[in-house]
Parts: sequence; structure tokens; C-alpha cells
Amino acid sequence: MGPHCQPVLWRSGSETSHPDDRASWRVVLARRFLSAFRRERWTLWHQIERPLAIGAKVWQNAVPVKIAPALQLGFAVVAAVGVFSFVRTAQDGELRRTCTPLCEVRPQYSAQNRIAPGFELPKLSGGHARLSDYAGKSIVMNFWTKNCGPCLEEMPSLARFATTLKARGDAVFLSVCTDESAEVAKQTLSTVLPEGVPFEVLIDSDAKVVTDTYGTKLYPETWFIDAQGVIRARIDGARDYSQPLFVELVESLKVKPSCDIEFNLGTPRGENAWLCAAAAATTP
Repeated sequence: MGPHCQPVLWRSGSETSHPDDRASWRVVLARRFLSAFRRERWTLWHQIERPLAIGAKVWQNAVPVKIAPALQLGFAVVAAVGVFSFVRTAQDGELRRTCTPLCEVRPQYSAQNRIAPGFELPKLSGGHARLSDYAGKSIVMNFWTKNCGPCLEEMPSLARFATTLKARGDAVFLSVCTDESAEVAKQTLSTVLPEGVPFEVLIDSDAKVVTDTYGTKLYPETWFIDAQGVIRARIDGARDYSQPLFVELVESLKVKPSCDIEFNLGTPRGENAWLCAAAAATTP
């Protein structure tokens, strides 16, 4: 082999090696190992790491484009449901506030389409009074006579009720008596209300207003009229009017009717009649 030839790196069989062959052999092995590693690394990249990298990139790009709007839409839906629930709860609360007194009282009659008929009657205290004299105020009007036991039994609670309304200043209580004279009515009242009469008493001795105008057949009967003159409720029979719910009923007369409930013969009807069933279920 000429002096300018490169040393032989590999020899077969029993051939001897150049002194630098061993070092060169190590270099070759290292290079081949590195080459093989690079090939394997490239294969690993294509088979595993590259798909993972591509997937991560797609995920990063997809989040703001597809997932974020979905999350925003979901949040908007949840928020809308929350707002709807809050508004509905508030509306139900307002309905309960305005309707519950009527439901608990359970009048024989309740509606919003009848105007109280006008009339003029003499007052026990002297002079005359017209129903129109009390326009702009809520009116509670009670019909009674001396021969009616339940009428006399409820009179003390009516007196306390009238005193409460007078103190509030936005409602009046009228008592209409069908006794034959003012003197007879005065004697009866002095017996059942010895401490005094805290309400206006009107005398309808021939019962034209009570029987003919308002159609009353049985006593006692109590009417609730709002400031616009609309008959909002009528209660047949004696009650304990010292209970707070009757003051709440008068309070409800001050606002525009928002309760879709009508009573006919003591039975509630209308869109909000379910409130009366709920009130009855919670009443002991």
C-alpha cells in the first residue's frame, strides 16, 4: 500500500491492524450509533412526538375559536336562568304579598268589575252622609240589625278594627243599621260598645239601601271598597276583625289589583287561585 494511502480501518480474518485502527474504529462506531439514534429519533418524532405536538397546537388554536364561545354561551345561559329565577321569585313574592290576605279571608264574593252603588242616609250623629263623601279612600261597610246575634257578637272586634283604620287615616269604617229608628240603634250600641262607638253609624230604617240597592238578605255582611269605588270583597257572616289579616286586606285595596283571583260563593277562581290553595295548606 503506497505511502499516501489512507490506513485500512477494517481487516478480515488474521490480518493485522494499523496502530490507529482501534481509535478510528471507535469513531466510526460512535458516528454510526449517532446516525442510528438520529434515525430512530426521527421515527419517534413522526410516530409519537409529532402527533402530540400537532395535537397540542390544534388544541391551543381551538380553545379561543371553538371552546371559548361555547363556555361563554354556557355562562350566558346559566346567568339568564339565574336572572329568570330571581325575577320569577320576586314576582311570586309580590303576588303572595298582595293575594294572601284575600285568600286567608276567603270572602263569599270578590271581583274587580263592580262599582259600589251610591246612596245617602241619615247619620246617628246627625245630618246625612253620601257614599261619595268618602271618595278617594278605602271603605269598609258593615250591615247589621239588633235582632242579629252574630252582628252583636262581632261588634267589639269591628270597633277595634275601625279604631285601627282611623289611626291609619287612609280608610273609613261605616256601619249601616236597619233598626226602625236612630234611638233603637243607639240603645243597642250602648249595650255592646259601652266604651263608645268609634265609627260612623248610618240609619237605613226601611232597608232600601241594604236590601234593595245591595241585595243583602242575611246579616251581618261586610263590604270592602277601594278608593276608586270598586267592590273588591264581600264577607258574609261574623268574623273576628281584630285579626291583622283584615288590616292587610284593606292595605291591598290601596294598590291596583294585580291578583287574578275571584271568589264566587266562597270558591277561589282565576290564574292565581293556586295561591289560595297554598295558603290553605299552610294554615293550621
